[in-house]
This record gives sequence, structure tokens and C-alpha cells, in this order.
Amino acid sequence: MKRSSAATYNLITGLFGILTLFSCICVGALLLVHPSFLGRQVAQVPTSIVAPTDTKTYTPSATFTPSITFTPSYTPTPLATDTIVPTNTLVPTETPPPTDVSTDTPTPKNTPAIVATAVPTLSAAGSYAFVPGSNAPAFSPNPDSTTGCNVMAIAGQILDQNNKPITAKVEVYIAGPKGFKKLAKPNPVNVAPYGVGFWLLVINSKVNSNAYVVEVLDSKGTQISSPMTVQFTADCQNNVALIDFIQTGPITLP
Repeated sequence: MKRSSAATYNLITGLFGILTLFSCICVGALLLVHPSFLGRQVAQVPTSIVAPTDTKTYTPSATFTPSITFTPSYTPTPLATDTIVPTNTLVPTETPPPTDVSTDTPTPKNTPAIVATAVPTLSAAGSYAFVPGSNAPAFSPNPDSTTGCNVMAIAGQILDQNNKPITAKVEVYIAGPKGFKKLAKPNPVNVAPYGVGFWLLVINSKVNSNAYVVEVLDSKGTQISSPMTVQFTADCQNNVALIDFIQTGPITLP
């Protein structure tokens, strides 16, 4: 029994001896493998490398561009225009008797032919540059059969001292009952069969027995002829009056 106990004790002692020797071997191995145990500096290596993360760059949104502001265009201010004031107020030298007259004035399709005039006779005043021919006014029927008695007109020419028609800077003024006042101008072109310088004014759309005063004016409205009174008789065979004004002395037209 005593023998068994001694053997066991010896076995335990041998086992602890082996463990002690093994511990010494392990400590020596660590000293050889890890120099830090001997006081050396050992570089620290990171256990892992962290890759840098992308930083978001701010991208500005589209910049608002203002639309073009409409600028109103320049509005011109209208200039005041001069008002033409007539230099002369025409007053007929003879006042015809007042009678009824229609306001309709259709133009006939055909105008009456010019009646030739003889050598003019000076008026009593004798101071005008133009006077009516000695046989003026000469009455004739309307040559247009389609209008017939529906037209009453006064027509003629203004002739210079060489019996040539004057077409510029002159006009014919005709006045009648109920404030009738109209102008007729010579035609500067040749209109067959009447020729150059023919003027015509339709007085009414039907015949009547009214009287009208006819005068020649210059371009400034000044009377330059003796007046001629035309008395109609409400006759369809005498509803067109022809008058030629003829120059009897020198004149400078404006």
C-alpha cells in the first residue's frame, strides 16, 4: 500500500517537471520570435486598409434666365397741320332769283360739243383779263340720248389771246340758288371730240328755270373775268349752256 502511494507521488512530480520544462521552452521561443519582448521598436501595421469614400460634389441646378422684357416702341406725336384759310371770299356779282333746285347731279355719258364763239365783246367794266364770248351763253340739248332731260349742265373753254385753251392756274366758279357753289377745272388732256381745256359741270338732274352766275378765277381764288349769268328755261332742248371765256389783255397767272 505504501509502495503504491510513493509511485503515484513520483509520477505527479515527474509530470510537473515536464510541464515546467515545456513552459521554459515556450517562453524562449516567444523571445526569439517577437523581438518586442527584448525592447525593440516594432512597426505597427494596420490590420486593414480602408478605401476613401466618394464625396458627393454639389451640382447647381439650371440657373433661371429672365425672358426679354418688352420695351414699347416710340409713338410719334402727330404734328399740328396748318389750316388753310382762303384768301378771298367769292361773292357773285349778281344774285339770281331763288327757285327750287334738286341736289342730284348725275354726270352725263356724253358731254356737249363746244360751240365756236365770235370775237368777244368787252364788259362795261373793261378791267377783267377774260370776258365771255359775244354769243355766250349758247344753249343746246343734251347730246346723250340716254340721259336726255335728266341732265342740266354748263360747259366751255378758257382761251388765251391766241385762241389757245388754257389748262392750268385757272378754274371756273359757278354759283346758284340755295347756296349752290361749285368749281370746274379745264381738262389738260385731249378728250375727243371736245379737245384740250374743256370744262363741264352738271348743275342738276332735271331741267329747271334757275339762273346761275359763272366766273373765271385764278389759282388763288381771285376773280379774273367778268361774270356771266346763265338763265335756264326748263326746256329739254336747251338744258346745256356753253360759254367760252376769252383773254382780252395781258395777265400773269399765279
